[in-house]
Amino acid sequence: MLSTLPRNEAITILGIQAPPCGECEEGVLYYCDGPYAAARECETCQGTGKHLECPHCLGGTIGDGDCSTCDGAGALY
Repeated sequence: MLSTLPRNEAITILGIQAPPCGECEEGVLYYCDGPYAAARECETCQGTGKHLECPHCLGGTIGDGDCSTCDGAGALY
């Protein structure tokens, strides 16, 4: 079973908007798979189109839940 990390909103937690994700276009990555075009959710921003590294743990606690700001996600969205 895959566990998903929480989507913590920067506006709720820090009072600021997260900047646009630098990896995707509005939460979706487009790619070619042979003769077909396909799309998938961006893993960096979890499909939100926004991404801000957690300023308190700087991504160092990803997955362990020790950071009280991002709950171990390493980023805010």
